[in-house]
Amino acid sequence: MDTIRKITVLLHQKKIFYSIPVLFLIPPIVTRMHKELVIFPLQDTYTVYCYSDSSEEQGNSQVTRFTVDSSRIVFEYILREGNEYPYAGFQINVNTDSTFLDVSGYDYLQLNIEPFNSKKIDIYCKTYIDGFTRIDDYNTHRFLEKECDLTKDKTVYRIALDKFVTPLWWLNDNNLTETEIGEPDLSKIMNVAIANANYAKMNTSYTIAVTGISFTKDTTPAYCFTIIAIGLYFFLYWLVMVILKKRTAAPVVIPYKELEVESYVDEEAGRIVALIAKRYHESDLSVAKIGQDAGVLPARIPVILKKKFNMTFKQYLNNIRLSESKRLLRETDRQIADIAYNVGYKNVTHFHRIFKQFEKISPNEYRKSRRAKV
Repeated sequence: MDTIRKITVLLHQKKIFYSIPVLFLIPPIVTRMHKELVIFPLQDTYTVYCYSDSSEEQGNSQVTRFTVDSSRIVFEYILREGNEYPYAGFQINVNTDSTFLDVSGYDYLQLNIEPFNSKKIDIYCKTYIDGFTRIDDYNTHRFLEKECDLTKDKTVYRIALDKFVTPLWWLNDNNLTETEIGEPDLSKIMNVAIANANYAKMNTSYTIAVTGISFTKDTTPAYCFTIIAIGLYFFLYWLVMVILKKRTAAPVVIPYKELEVESYVDEEAGRIVALIAKRYHESDLSVAKIGQDAGVLPARIPVILKKKFNMTFKQYLNNIRLSESKRLLRETDRQIADIAYNVGYKNVTHFHRIFKQFEKISPNEYRKSRRAKV
């Protein structure tokens, strides 16, 4: 025990104790550095083109707009009757001279999409099958398909790669079964495509804009390891210190009654906090007004809030307003705009932006999710 005590004291005195947890940050940092493989914006070796059933004898579908620049793919199409299964889409080829894209170490396909009037799309990753696929024969490319629902208030979609399946129509067309071809080889991705979903109506124009396509990793395991390791490390240190303190003679304590004297900062902070809590719903509430009514110099208010709560005046005020707005969203049926004005926001658009910045979801999504749990 004496040896443990000496080592612990040395680590504490030399500040080494506080440096060791930094080593536990290496796994998530390394994972994050290699977590994304970007397909679009386009890499030098990738090519993109559009297609439709008009290339077939009975196909009449049209691609009415297809533009590609350094940051955006805009795809507009109309499905028309003629082909048994009308289709239109665009495809990014990622293989060059039989060199394939290896995404076997990734967990998700991430899309950044502006849906415009489209509500669903089909996403395809097409792979190479040794001994079966021919580069120049489109029908022999193994299709991996996933349908994706689009919403106007969402632009980023993460789809787990294990959710992609080989469609039955492709197996039937090639007279194959899942057992015969086995698991898809994600180390041999040939292209990624986005096309219409089966629900699409005939003779209706649909538009989507894609601003990003990439393969990403799940960083959760690495971060969980780090949190557990650091927590365990500090727990063991605390345990050792408790044991050592019990072995140390207790210091002589001289009893006396402590004076209940509050510091100036605590006293001023109390007045500031009380006023903000009472008047947060005022849309024109400012540092100057709080300072005047609390009897505190306005210049001191940001300093006090930073020291006591590590927040700026705006951050502190927004926290209170958002807490009350979340309660109203959960417990009342008031319209979102009405709630925004009641808690002190002049502009409902600004309220939406602040809410999503803090909560990572829109007010409407928050209301739906909380009601679903009731």
